[in-house]
Amino acid sequence: MVTKKPQGRKAVNSMFSSLIHNTIIPQETLSEELFQNFADSAGQFKTILEGSSLIKLRRLKNHELQSQQKKGGLLEKYCSLAETDDNLIIKEVSFDEGIKVGDQHCELYTLADVNDLPSLCGSRINYDKYSTDKTKFSIGMATPLGLLMNCNHIYNQYIFIDDAQKTIKKLESKRLRLQSLSAYSRENAIGKEAVDEFLNEAIGEQRLPVKAHFNVLVWSESKERLKEVKNLVSSACAQMDGVAKQETAGAAQIFWAGIPGNAADFPVNDTFDTFAEQASCFLLLESNYRSSNTEIAMRLGDRLTGRPVQVDVSDEPMKKGIITNRNKFILGPSGSGKSFFTNHMIRSYYEQETHIVLVDVGHIEAFVTC
Repeated sequence: MVTKKPQGRKAVNSMFSSLIHNTIIPQETLSEELFQNFADSAGQFKTILEGSSLIKLRRLKNHELQSQQKKGGLLEKYCSLAETDDNLIIKEVSFDEGIKVGDQHCELYTLADVNDLPSLCGSRINYDKYSTDKTKFSIGMATPLGLLMNCNHIYNQYIFIDDAQKTIKKLESKRLRLQSLSAYSRENAIGKEAVDEFLNEAIGEQRLPVKAHFNVLVWSESKERLKEVKNLVSSACAQMDGVAKQETAGAAQIFWAGIPGNAADFPVNDTFDTFAEQASCFLLLESNYRSSNTEIAMRLGDRLTGRPVQVDVSDEPMKKGIITNRNKFILGPSGSGKSFFTNHMIRSYYEQETHIVLVDVGHIEAFVTC
């Protein structure tokens, strides 16, 4: 979600929220000219991302955001924690004892304290389950909090881009304040050096300073299950070399700010200062497997969940430029399904009048198309 904060709006913190205003709709939202300027900026953002040819974006329609008579929209799916948009049930949201949505008990874990973040971050980490001493299986740094965490959860990622010059000016004031107090405390001297390093990198290497926040919202119908989920979150953060904090008092406000399009109401005191490059390392890169919508496809199993997925291993990779030929090499132990895979592909190629050379050697099957 791309959200624009209204000009002149007071920064939100844990002591201040838009819920206490007479109206929660900013005046700028009603201006057609300002809305068009924002739409143009969002269009430029879309063009830049699609320029890499690695990602495609499309604008959500009103019926996808708002709920219809028999189909829920994105806003209602978030507020009701619905996995699908069909057969939605209206659920009450209560904050008396934590967060409770209908019969779902929720807990919120945040990565917002610099002291609890990983000492080093990068675009990838090794997945030990599929790695060996000589070969490394790479996944995104935040993947342990995504698909690899086997529970109902939402991983929220926030990157706030403010005026860079204004941010640097604030940090310069903080540096001078710490410098004047460094004689009274060793901690102030260390803090002053850290701010100096941050400013030197921002100015010397032309880095973009941003504020970031990441959290995981987990839920279960059973409170006992939440104890197990807590261990899952702790284990996932440990794989990232980080520590998650369980939010209690501020959980309701963070949940409110997580509504799509409401990121401007996020409390700024729950964010940390970093650069855009480091913040992007915490973005979730992987998604679930998606079925191929083609006639020539076969059923394979999802590695993580075992769910069947319809996969086109022939035409679709050619169309997308992933491969340039249809030759196959299958390796597996007895009973793993090599012959089933081969026979299925032979039938597909036979319909296309493609010549096939088949080789069967022990635990290896290969066929060459021409």
